[in-house]
Amino acid sequence: KFYGILLPFLTQKPLEQSLVEVEVLANKVLEENYNDDDAMESNVQPKSIPSGDATNVTYDHIVKNSVDEESGTTKTPPPLVLIHTPATPQGLIGPFRFPQRSHTAYVRCLFEALYFLLTTDPDKKLSTLKADQVLLAVQADLIDMVFNDLTYVHPEDSDQRACEIAIRTFSDWCVKLSEDCDEVIKEGKDEAAVQEAQLFLHLVPEAVRAKVVDTGVILQAVADQEEDLPPILDLDRGKSTVLDVNENTKENTDQESAKMQFRDLLTWDMEPNIPDPGQIKTLRKYDAVDMLLIKERAQTREEAVDALRQCDLMCVRLSNQSHCVKNPKFLIVALIEHVFVQVVQTPKPRVMPWMDPRATKRAEEMKKRRAERTLKEAKEKVHRATQFESYYKGGGHSTARHHLQIAQTELQESQEKAREILGIDDDGKPALSSTATAAASGAVEGVEKGRACEEALYQEDCYWDQSINYDLQVELLLTLQRLMEHFVAASMSIHATRAFDSVCMVIPGIITCLADALLRRLAVDYPSPFTGMLLGINAKDGRRLGFPGFGLGLGGFAIQVETMEVHTPELSVAATSVLDYFNSSNQKNLDKVFDWEQDFKLRPTRNLIKMLRHTCRALALTTSEPHNLLVDGCPENSELMKQFPEMKAYRDLALWWKFFLNP
Repeated sequence: KFYGILLPFLTQKPLEQSLVEVEVLANKVLEENYNDDDAMESNVQPKSIPSGDATNVTYDHIVKNSVDEESGTTKTPPPLVLIHTPATPQGLIGPFRFPQRSHTAYVRCLFEALYFLLTTDPDKKLSTLKADQVLLAVQADLIDMVFNDLTYVHPEDSDQRACEIAIRTFSDWCVKLSEDCDEVIKEGKDEAAVQEAQLFLHLVPEAVRAKVVDTGVILQAVADQEEDLPPILDLDRGKSTVLDVNENTKENTDQESAKMQFRDLLTWDMEPNIPDPGQIKTLRKYDAVDMLLIKERAQTREEAVDALRQCDLMCVRLSNQSHCVKNPKFLIVALIEHVFVQVVQTPKPRVMPWMDPRATKRAEEMKKRRAERTLKEAKEKVHRATQFESYYKGGGHSTARHHLQIAQTELQESQEKAREILGIDDDGKPALSSTATAAASGAVEGVEKGRACEEALYQEDCYWDQSINYDLQVELLLTLQRLMEHFVAASMSIHATRAFDSVCMVIPGIITCLADALLRRLAVDYPSPFTGMLLGINAKDGRRLGFPGFGLGLGGFAIQVETMEVHTPELSVAATSVLDYFNSSNQKNLDKVFDWEQDFKLRPTRNLIKMLRHTCRALALTTSEPHNLLVDGCPENSELMKQFPEMKAYRDLALWWKFFLNP
């Protein structure tokens, strides 16, 4: 098919017309060469070539092992005579070659190179027929090598296939040469050529057949994994008696029985112990990963959800096609960073839905009562320490002075906190707080501006504030969990640098921020009790549960972001968005859970136990150690993980974010 397209393109003619013109030109050149050689033969007498010439060596090599079956003698060919046949014209008009039919170009190139040297060398001037005879001799030598190697080595499947191809090519070549010799005999132009062709047909095909049969038999035995059994072990050294033909006993005179099997015989051919790696895993063809399916910017929540789904699918395809995709881990990290930094919008901080004016007033009153109680206890402690110190004043007791200093320090802290919360001075009179005093004196001029910016930030539009169903809420949490796992696995395969450390801190923070924002929206169809626990309300009727709610803390994120190395401005903006979300006034009032960075010992905190107990109460589940329900099992045996899959995703996202924040 390739030549059918290439030749008409080169000749600018139909393929049939080009072939006819080439044949006519080739016949014309051959006729002219024959006429020139006839003129040369009238003046030059042919010379006889002895049997040691290269042309005769070809026959000797092929028939060196051929034996007459009737007489048992080796057949030797008579001396041959060189016939001045014109060499095949070279250059533009050359002999047609058969196309390659197997993937053995490394062997075919050797034959073609040898054929080219034999037919183009001006010293040899061999015809096509004699060049083919030399190639047949070379193939006979290769078959001998194969036969010798098969005696000692058992080839693999691919090597057996190569041996089969060599045998078939050898046989096919001999058949074609036999057909050419038949044509020479039928023409009968030269008596010497006829004798040479008859000798070839008499000796060479039978010798080729013998080589092919012998090699094929041993190759078939290797393919069938047949092995000869070792001889019977006989250690009597000829001292035993055996039965003759007439069943009479006689002494065993067989000298072969005196040989020791493991001393004089070759060892057995043992099959190598090849470990079984298991079931073969086939590698699929490349399945396109089209990252252009993700939009440049998600303007709506539907587009953002589609971007997250496409990102998850592409990460899976990249991880499963590492055999045909270069640097898949780098691509996964870059894709996830692009989606969460430039495509998907980072959630904005919002006022909690339950923070109405009455709830805010009650929270403020509770805070004031707690501050008054703390201040009163501090004053009483200072009074007792003063009396204790005056009692031991004469003796100079050091412990009394130490207790008094501690009590005075606690009193100062309580008074400072009371001034901020209650708005009174040390004498109990109304006074400005420290912040208000500093603002009045002009020391802190940006307090009001900061509050205005915070209020403006609360009013910004964010498509994550839309109402959501429970199925979409769970799906997005599980998708974020898978994307976090892809990011963590890929980041562990990349060399750590300061710039990449900033990516590993910000991207998990954005994913966790998005998950927290999704969980702080009550589903319109089936509100999850776990979501109600995070908001501090009852998911059924919206009743307050007596605590502000639960949330995540920044840990060391703010301190590390301050000095991290960032090379892209959009990454800095994303880090600022995470700080704005978790550092807002509403998030500060929440009871922090999953704060493993607070203590070196990994143990459940008081807030975590309280959140889990309230969640278990929604399932009527009673347990003395609710923190054990956060532990995974195989199979899964935690009722909380089964009933609230969003809790498991929330736990894993917080864990991986705090893992990257660990210095």
